[in-house]
Amino acid sequence: MRFGEFEVLGTGRETERGEFRVALRDSDNQLYEVLVPRKDVHKYRKDWTVLGRLHPWESSYRFAGVVRLKGPEPICLEPNLVDELMRLYERSEIQKAESIIVNLSSPLSSVLNKYPGHWVDGICSALGIETRGRKRNKIKEIAIVLNSRKLSEIVNGLPDRCKQALNFILARNGWVKYGQLSRKFDSEVGYWWNENPPKSTLGLLRLHGLVFVGRTGIGGRMHRITVVPAELREKLSQCAESTKSPL
Repeated sequence: MRFGEFEVLGTGRETERGEFRVALRDSDNQLYEVLVPRKDVHKYRKDWTVLGRLHPWESSYRFAGVVRLKGPEPICLEPNLVDELMRLYERSEIQKAESIIVNLSSPLSSVLNKYPGHWVDGICSALGIETRGRKRNKIKEIAIVLNSRKLSEIVNGLPDRCKQALNFILARNGWVKYGQLSRKFDSEVGYWWNENPPKSTLGLLRLHGLVFVGRTGIGGRMHRITVVPAELREKLSQCAESTKSPL
């Protein structure tokens, strides 16, 4: 007779007697082949634990008395570990979203089409656009707003540091390597723009659709760049001249 906890390793084929052979293993790594009736075989799932008694039966074993079965223990993560896993996921998704391929003449809509949906929703909220509806329709609305007279109002409503950063990019033909810009201006962004919109200098420019971050080929190598949408460069430069401010 054997008594204890046994791990279910798997189930074999049906025997001529209409029984199934279930493979078990105890805590000492001893293996057992137990015969169970067809009506009960579904209970013995791989990785489940069986608590009970085994008695020899010919060249195998059978269960004797009451048998208890227990499923695998759920994985319980510490709150700090859950938070860390979420941060890792968020950083990974941001990196993926910032790895989209752009070129120096990328228009607004072509880049927004590659954005995560909640980034598009974040931009809509910042520009006063309804967030319900299809992504492609929201992108059209964003393009309409940023190509309208409202653009000047949007820019003037930003902090001076944002205007300075935007001017820094425009002075370099509308694009600059990301590292060059992030060394001068704070650039932190999160992933859930629809719930927690960015508040950094570069983040606010991105949140209002005035600049993009992506990758492009320069001199035979891929670089991460910050670029103003091609169709907005002239309009933004005119905003700077008309307001006579440090944009």
